[in-house]
Amino acid sequence: MTTTEGFVHGRLRLTPREVTVLVLIAKGFSSYEMADLMNIKLSSFYCHRKSLFRKLDVRTDGEAVFEGFQLGIFKDVNKK
Repeated sequence: MTTTEGFVHGRLRLTPREVTVLVLIAKGFSSYEMADLMNIKLSSFYCHRKSLFRKLDVRTDGEAVFEGFQLGIFKDVNKK
């Protein structure tokens, strides 16, 4: 599972994989489940998650989801 487009908001640029990670976090999947759904190794998933958290300047899944809603990321994903 991967979104077809990334997300851009000002200087923030998220890759399609990072957006997918954020959406799956919001849906409540475990790390293992997310890696499996994305057809990637768990270590690759953690790299995408780490990059996402760095770009959003967050430390937890909850903070990442909150920022996603604040930025309108989920609204953009649902339009497609």
